[in-house]
Formats: sequence, C-alpha cells, structure tokens
Amino acid sequence: MLWKTLLVALAVWSTSCEAMAQDDKTSADVEFYFDSNIGVAFADFPFPGASLLGGVRKVSESGFVVEAEAGLAFPTILTGKVGVGIQRFAGGPSGTFGLRLWPLHAYYQQSIPTKRCERTLSERAQRRLQRRGKNRNNLRCSDWYFTLEGGTYGSISFDSMAIISVGHRLFFD
Repeated sequence: MLWKTLLVALAVWSTSCEAMAQDDKTSADVEFYFDSNIGVAFADFPFPGASLLGGVRKVSESGFVVEAEAGLAFPTILTGKVGVGIQRFAGGPSGTFGLRLWPLHAYYQQSIPTKRCERTLSERAQRRLQRRGKNRNNLRCSDWYFTLEGGTYGSISFDSMAIISVGHRLFFD
C-alpha cells in the first residue's frame, strides 16, 4: 500500500513541477550519461549488488531536474529508475527523489560533480589541454552520487527493505 501511495504522489508532484517549469518558459539542458554503481541491499541479510546503466537527465534553467535510467544489474538482471529534483546552480550538485521501478524502491539521490565539470579551468589545466591539441570542450564531465532507498520487503522489492549505493556518472554529448 505504501508504494502505491508513493507512486501516485510522485506522479502528481512531477506533473505539477513540469507544468510550473513550462509556465516559466524555461528551456532545458538534456544530458545523456553512462552510470555504474555498487551497493548493499538489506533483506534478511545484507547482500551486495551492482549495476551498469544508461540514462538521460533534463535540467531546466530554473534548476528543476527530471531523470530516467535503465540497464543491467546484479542480482536482479535489470533495473530502472525515474526521479525529479533540484540542481542548486548550473553544473552544481543536485538532489533527486524518485522511484526505482525494479526492484521497487523509493529513493533519495545526492550527486556531487567532479572538478572536471567546473565552468572555469585553471591556467595550468588549460595549458595541459593546449599541449595535447585540445580545449575545454574535450573534457568529459562526470559526477559522483550516493543513494538511499526504501523498499517494501516483499517480492516487488526483491525482498529488500533498503538499499545504500554509491555510483559514478560519465556524461557524453
């Protein structure tokens, strides 16, 4: 029953936030990424897990974030999740609430960009890039994140009541 309530609340909240973003006529920056993570699921006993995912994140000028990803996972074979959140400033950290669709869990995710994603590069970094015949546009941005999740402890959550994970995203054009 709790997961149904969370699903309805997330759908209503994301619809209202998207409507507000459209009313403000904000444009969005769409980012595609590869994601890898490791974690621990807490069921009858702690169990390790990992996943490799592909995803897309849409960030509006006002900082509203919508993201979705899907891919391969151990031990569940497949996994996917959708979420909405806020990015504090362009290129900065973001916090996202959402649902992992399989195994079903509600989650909070905090991302922290790496220094490679900073808008300004030091003179030293610029010189290193120039020696290689490259510029700022050749750097691949990435971020680290951690996720805290709560499940139903039933079969829909793969018998898990919680998951804690850490991961890394590599963005591409």
